[in-house]
Amino acid sequence: MRKSQILHQDLLLKQIRQKIGDKSLNDEIANILNISYDAAHRRTSQKAKFSFEEAMELAKYYQISLDQFLGTGNQLVVKRTQPVKTTEDLLNYFESSLQILDVFQDTTHSQVYYSAKDIPFFYTISNSVLSRFKFYVWMNLLNQDKFLSPFS
Repeated sequence: MRKSQILHQDLLLKQIRQKIGDKSLNDEIANILNISYDAAHRRTSQKAKFSFEEAMELAKYYQISLDQFLGTGNQLVVKRTQPVKTTEDLLNYFESSLQILDVFQDTTHSQVYYSAKDIPFFYTISNSVLSRFKFYVWMNLLNQDKFLSPFS
């Protein structure tokens, strides 16, 4: 096994460990990949490597971007958000957006380009009238069956 493959697998396993906390890593991987405990153990002890499909399945399940393992300085990450139809969707949208921006926190030469049909959310998070009106509109659109008091 090549050194870079071990390194990538080790990085993926570390991120999974962070996400699962005290749960058994072998049990988690065995359940997600639908493999035996022994097969999962061979992968976690790095006696066997993940197939591309297995790594993709784990990354998808734990919402880990495999882009970070490329190791190049010029990376492009594209994320398409889901439509916001409920209050829970709105909360997920904010959490997902924060996770994307957290990736760039440690880099000094990164740029983020935001393409949307509306004003980017980070321009409207403040105590301004625009911010309050934006949230009022979102909540009205999401809760059409409930009457919200008029905006003032």
